[in-house]
Amino acid sequence: MKQKILLLLFFLFLTACQSKTTEVPEDIQSISQPMAENILTSLLNDDYTSFQRDFSEKMLSAIDESTFTSIQQSIFNTLGEYQDLTYQQTTLEDGYLVSYYAIQFSGGKLSMRLVLAPEAPYQVEGFWFPDFPTE
Repeated sequence: MKQKILLLLFFLFLTACQSKTTEVPEDIQSISQPMAENILTSLLNDDYTSFQRDFSEKMLSAIDESTFTSIQQSIFNTLGEYQDLTYQQTTLEDGYLVSYYAIQFSGGKLSMRLVLAPEAPYQVEGFWFPDFPTE
């Protein structure tokens, strides 16, 4: 009986290990870029519903409409209108896929990090602008 349990645990362990992403999918840009563009165009168009369409449950509960408005006002009041988004790369970091983007606004440039779940449907787990001016 103990051998059966150990064997079952071993197979469960192997299955768990196999389901973890260890590489960046080849088509990740075609997945992450529309998500990044949607976040920016939703901010530009004041469309909270569209803004959250690719979010995980954690993100849905973390960013409410007032946080959306705060992000929107901070970015556009500081950098002006959104103009362009350029994909740079995607890496695997701490079990998540992190896509790096350069964003051009009418008043300057900004970097964006888009954090995705490591497996399909690759929902947005977070995003931030590491070089956003704080003062």
